[in-house]
Amino acid sequence: NSSRSSLRLNVLSELLTSEKRYNADLEALQKFSQEVKIEDALDDSEFEAIFSNLDALVDFQRQFLLQMESKLTPTSLASIEQSYECGVAE
Repeated sequence: NSSRSSLRLNVLSELLTSEKRYNADLEALQKFSQEVKIEDALDDSEFEAIFSNLDALVDFQRQFLLQMESKLTPTSLASIEQSYECGVAE
């Protein structure tokens, strides 16, 4: 069914778009945390409580996005669509 296939592709596309936005937001937050640190706006314990895992999270999400992008290429999406249209995947 081409409408189901189209829906699947739209969902995959939206996941990729959302992940890109999330990464951009995390990177903006990381830049903000660096400014907070430079300005010494928080003491060390407050800074650590708020931003403790941010760098690790940003690194993980970057790698996750790269993996998604490598798997969800236009060619792979076309292949997924064709698999569903042929009844190979349901």
